[in-house]
Amino acid sequence: MSENTTVETAEASEQPQVTPADVAAAQHEHMEEPAFRTITSQRQLDTIIAERLKRERAKFADYADLREKAATVDELTTRAEQAEGRLAELEHAEKVRGWREAAAAEYDVPASALRGETQKELTEHAALLSELLHGGATGGAAGNRTVIKTEGEGAGLALNGDPLLDKLKGVLGI
Repeated sequence: MSENTTVETAEASEQPQVTPADVAAAQHEHMEEPAFRTITSQRQLDTIIAERLKRERAKFADYADLREKAATVDELTTRAEQAEGRLAELEHAEKVRGWREAAAAEYDVPASALRGETQKELTEHAALLSELLHGGATGGAAGNRTVIKTEGEGAGLALNGDPLLDKLKGVLGI
């Protein structure tokens, strides 16, 4: 073990010792500090200011591109929101159309006559129209006629009937 220790100390003694002062001196040598130059003319001042402005403008050179991209993103976001709103409207209209057709088929009424925006409203309206059109349980519109017989008139002329149609049916035997 003592041999290893002596070898290590011998290697350590061969390496140069670095002090903090050496580090500071090396940093100072590598730093290129611009020497201060006194400005003696307007032309020198203008040149220095122009160089400084050029460096500052270079920092913000891509801001115009960023503004354009941000405006494009805003526009696309607005269009996407509008498209989503339109899609929701179309989906709702499709649902209402489906409900309308189902109620029309169930109650045997024309789908175009139904009004409402919910399934309940459409079903209630279809039931009402079905009762009005088909006479509910009485068996049709012909069952709702009121017949008043008077002396001298033929058999049963309805008050809400069509005499021409009734005579035509009588002649044809319908």
